[in-house]
Amino acid sequence: MKARDKDMVPRVLVQAMFSLMLASLVQVSYARITAKLNLFYGVPQINTQFVPTPLQHIKTYFRKGPITAAFPIGVTFLSVTAALFIEGLFFAQTPADILGFAHWNALAVHAAIEHWFMDIPLPDAKLWRWMLPDTTTSRQD
Repeated sequence: MKARDKDMVPRVLVQAMFSLMLASLVQVSYARITAKLNLFYGVPQINTQFVPTPLQHIKTYFRKGPITAAFPIGVTFLSVTAALFIEGLFFAQTPADILGFAHWNALAVHAAIEHWFMDIPLPDAKLWRWMLPDTTTSRQD
């Protein structure tokens, strides 16, 4: 890297960008792992009708049952982090801080909502039935 290239982008901006990426990766990884653990330990609502035929064996890893301790721990952590990010958003001074806190908040709220969809009995499968191929094809000879 040439000396003139180093002067074009401030070092603080690069460090802030990488810290935002690292924090986002940690948050998304935590949400993904807790969602997988919840599916493995058991949740009341699982939509397995969308699993394609070659991947039907994956259904054996999902368990339908009452929620376990993994669910409240995951949802509580994600809700608390979302509340902290909203607070940080209100007190942010720079546009980079506003963008960072808004990004983290959106990830935390989205992950918490996904976790709640595993517990609340919503007919959300009806939303996605339109994309499934029609299995009742009639043959006309």
